[in-house]
Amino acid sequence: MRMTTGRSSKPNNDFLSTLWKWAAITPDMRPFLRQPSQKPLHAPGRSLNKVGEQTISPLRADTVTQTEEIDFDNLHTLLGYHLRRAQVAVFKDFAQAVGAEDISPGLFGALTIIGGNEGLSQNDLAGALALDRSTLVSVIDKLETRELVERRKSETDRRRHALFLTETGKAMLRRLKNEVAEHERNIAKDLSEEERASLINLLQRLYGGNGKKR
Repeated sequence: MRMTTGRSSKPNNDFLSTLWKWAAITPDMRPFLRQPSQKPLHAPGRSLNKVGEQTISPLRADTVTQTEEIDFDNLHTLLGYHLRRAQVAVFKDFAQAVGAEDISPGLFGALTIIGGNEGLSQNDLAGALALDRSTLVSVIDKLETRELVERRKSETDRRRHALFLTETGKAMLRRLKNEVAEHERNIAKDLSEEERASLINLLQRLYGGNGKKR
């Protein structure tokens, strides 16, 4: 694959760090994300440290205007590649929309489900978010540390914990829903209502879910 490029679309170092943090609650996405400290990937025998006469950091390639085009080989035919590019765009806009709240899409999802299902068990939350046990514990710990969620012993099974939003959590969720609604309008601004509904339907068919209670 040739690595000569047109304008690079790589996110900056801070954004990569944010994505890596979010990947901690979506383990299936870890292979698609590099930690900023890792060595950048490049074609054998070709350095990415220079463009013309200007030396740049690999993670700051987005600051340099380049004149040649990238050969993407078969990437443009791969569904996973386009999903990954879409995810980066969505995460970036989400971060801008809710930046003051310092919350990730995964944590927002957890807050939303707990808020709509007070007393939900940890196992049920893990199933709804498709998270393994250890990852879910990390999610709940983060929310508890910020006093957004509390765990209580289940009234029907003392071996299980029931999850509830705190008053702080409820207030944050109300704010977030407004901010996320604006984020959704922004990322879908080039889609008609029919196209947006069709896209959601197609994505649900890919991961085998419908986002509704069964």
